[in-house]
Amino acid sequence: MNRNPDIKYAMIGFLLLVGLTVVIYFPALSSAFQLDDVNNLGGLAAVRENGILYFIFSGAAGPSGRPLSLFTFALQYSAWPDHTFAFKAFNLAMHLACGGLIFLICRKFAGYLGLNPGEKLTFSFIVTALWLLHPMQITTVLYVVQRMTQLSTFFILLGVFLYLHIRESYLNERQFKYLVRLGLAVWGCTLLGMLSKENGILLPLMILVINITLLADRAEDRVLQKWNRIFLGIPLAALIIYLATGFDTVLASYHLRPFSMAERLMTEAVILVEYLQHIVVPNPGVFSIYHDDFPISHGLLSPPWTLGAIIIITFLVVTAAVYRKRFTVFSFAVLWFFAGHTLESSYLNLELYFEHRNYLPSLGIFILITYAAIAAGRYLSRRRLAYGVLLIYCLLVVANTLMEINLWTKPVERHLALVNNHPGSVRAVTALGNLLISRFELGQAERIYHVVAAEYPTEIYPHIKLLAINGCVRNQDPGPSAWKELITRAGAAEHSGFGTVEELTLIVSAVSEDDCKAIDLNNLTRLIVTLALNPQFKRDRILLHELAARLGILTGDAGVAYHNIVAATRYSPTVPRLILKLRILSALGLKEEATQTMAVLDDMINKNIRLKLAYRDIVIGIRDEMNEPGQ
Repeated sequence: MNRNPDIKYAMIGFLLLVGLTVVIYFPALSSAFQLDDVNNLGGLAAVRENGILYFIFSGAAGPSGRPLSLFTFALQYSAWPDHTFAFKAFNLAMHLACGGLIFLICRKFAGYLGLNPGEKLTFSFIVTALWLLHPMQITTVLYVVQRMTQLSTFFILLGVFLYLHIRESYLNERQFKYLVRLGLAVWGCTLLGMLSKENGILLPLMILVINITLLADRAEDRVLQKWNRIFLGIPLAALIIYLATGFDTVLASYHLRPFSMAERLMTEAVILVEYLQHIVVPNPGVFSIYHDDFPISHGLLSPPWTLGAIIIITFLVVTAAVYRKRFTVFSFAVLWFFAGHTLESSYLNLELYFEHRNYLPSLGIFILITYAAIAAGRYLSRRRLAYGVLLIYCLLVVANTLMEINLWTKPVERHLALVNNHPGSVRAVTALGNLLISRFELGQAERIYHVVAAEYPTEIYPHIKLLAINGCVRNQDPGPSAWKELITRAGAAEHSGFGTVEELTLIVSAVSEDDCKAIDLNNLTRLIVTLALNPQFKRDRILLHELAARLGILTGDAGVAYHNIVAATRYSPTVPRLILKLRILSALGLKEEATQTMAVLDDMINKNIRLKLAYRDIVIGIRDEMNEPGQ
């Protein structure tokens, strides 16, 4: 009977948090797609034609393609691309579901920490509130494609909760069936997490952190200890082997980046300390989806705070490891945070800075902040004072979130603020320009790109944007002299962080949909081929040749289409490119080469069940077309 009021208050408290979170986020659910949302989700437009399996299993992100995440997007294909609300509402629902698991996990943790019923409820409520309402989480919820991060986090949290719950049942009854359930829960959630995003492999590591900190002094029999070694050890060993065997490949891939592996690792140290700073002290204006202007560390003292960041991280991790039984919550928070960054903030060749990488790791810091306040109030016999300080801190966090959400409802004001806060961010500047174009404020957009062109004289991106404004929006061809100058510039252009290839892809897509009618396609083709032959764009030559091949089809230039698709497939024979090549070969009547390409395609998809599920029907359709009389 004594448990019922506690459960009742816990339910009421969590439902209030859910309502508050929905009220705060709701105004921003209709905000626009961000960054690479369109690149990752553009295939939704073809779901009606190619079927749902095509989209689910054609993903190119990560080793698995993240089919579980793509499945959730495929369910919403009818809302693409006009109804951002539907996608972001789904993300918000996932955010709340993760918050529910955090609330349940914190109630478990509170029991391990010896908190009384009142403290237990306060602890669970405050931790969940901080996690749900912290401004660091905004870009994860409102950046649609980061549903992948949310799903992997959901399954990690589900796995943690199930582990704790089933573990308690086993220790109470000592029955073998609970060990079986533990194995199914941990390995099942790990697999589901990995099918959402590769971070799911971290579940066993997160459970290990809990075991060596919060559960370090809680008795386990030898059977459970052996179970932990097997069912947690095997996935962790697989992770280590995967990272080790792929080291040379990752190292070789760094030639595509403006930084080396060593520079990335040093820079990540600085970024991790900044993450911690922004989690603990969420100052207004520090949160952004654009961090491509973050300074790269070229040495321990270049910039000078690089060494300081490494010292801070080393101190935190060593202290947490050495004193994990004495300062259990501190050790848990530190080890949880850094364990959560094991993949994305390590040596892997990824971009440097994204706030969504803290979606799961930040939980440890919120637990430490909340527990420290409760413990301080108890130790100093000043609980009201401690709770008052904690409440003020929570209110400041929520106030910051409200300000950030308000900006998301004002696109121009938000992008101007992002540019002001990140003046060196190429993405922030180009996003502002694109926003102005979408609002048909073409004069302002042109002024921005003229400024960018003056600031980056060897960069071709702003000139391509000006081409798009005139050719696709104003329907004005620039003329022969302007095309000649642009193509000449393409031959000498230097590669930078601007999305030149992405912009050209958008233009070609618009052309294929009978937009951009004023652009001369032959000149556009020459521009793209010139960039493909530019050594500075070596890493993009595959995509550029593919774009040129598509333009060759549109202009009816068989030679351009053939030679460029052959070049693209020579460098990277992916299934979509081979399909495009087949269509071109069939149109040209090159039956022998088409048959050879079909054999390569069949071999490729038959060796990979994911590719077979995605492209089987499309390949069958092409084969039937090739076998039709007259082909």
